[in-house]
Amino acid sequence: MRMIFVLGLLFSALVWLGSWYNATAHICPVPVLYRIGDVDERFGVTPETIKAAAVSAEAVWETAVGRDLFKYSPDTNFVINLIYDERQQMANTEEEWRMTLDKKLIEHQRLVEELEVMSERYQTAKTSYQTERESYEATLAAYNARVDKYNQAGNLSPEAHERLQAEADKLQQQFVALQSQERALEAMVAELNARGEEGNQLIAAYNAEVVKYNEIFGDSVKFTQGDYTRDRINIYKFTSNDDLIRVLVHEFGHALGLGHVETKGSAMYYLTTERDPTKLSEADLEEFISVCGETLRFSDRVRQVIRTVLINLQTL
Repeated sequence: MRMIFVLGLLFSALVWLGSWYNATAHICPVPVLYRIGDVDERFGVTPETIKAAAVSAEAVWETAVGRDLFKYSPDTNFVINLIYDERQQMANTEEEWRMTLDKKLIEHQRLVEELEVMSERYQTAKTSYQTERESYEATLAAYNARVDKYNQAGNLSPEAHERLQAEADKLQQQFVALQSQERALEAMVAELNARGEEGNQLIAAYNAEVVKYNEIFGDSVKFTQGDYTRDRINIYKFTSNDDLIRVLVHEFGHALGLGHVETKGSAMYYLTTERDPTKLSEADLEEFISVCGETLRFSDRVRQVIRTVLINLQTL
């Protein structure tokens, strides 16, 4: 009779312990064992690359809190998958579009620099023309004054006539040169205007493309880059290795049982933001302590023992 009572008590304790574990298993289930699962080849990365990013994401949490929280295990059921869908397609399209916009902006900046050089050359040529024009007009006025003087005197000698003719020939050469400079200046102005209009059209087209880009991708940060469930992390979108690490840090936080925080720029902020993927915010650390505690608790150790037993049973 006593044996039956003891067995019943033990059974009840096991049932209670099982219920308690199922209800609390998601609370800081360290160490979180994971492996790399399905990686869609359209992402253009290898499982080894994903594993390296995951190791970096591990270190972000572990370095900050000084505890072992994650461990790669090829035998675990918890996997990291890369699933290619419209989110990554849009990310690729966004990156291509942004690169096109950057090229257009660089092209416009190059044109602006060319216009600045052309404008400087025009101003230099115009200043030279004005100086030579003033010199020509002064020389012409002096020549006309001498001609008037000789005409009034009425005694123009052959030598004086020859000097005046030489001066007239020189003035004519200067006049022809000035006309050539005028035509060159007019051509430079025409080219400046044409290139300026080209620049205006280019920046107008760029601005129109930016408006379209913002309309389509302005809220792209709200798209889910990844999600976490009890047995997997699915990643749907990233644009760089740093971005991949950012997503993994966030989803690893959920794997620890952490929720979202309200501080923008945090790893656990609900929107993706441009931030240093290797750093956690104070809000992230506060959320970690609220879930996992400052040190390993007795309840955490009990869950670790139960989890280890269950994992060992799965591998039998």
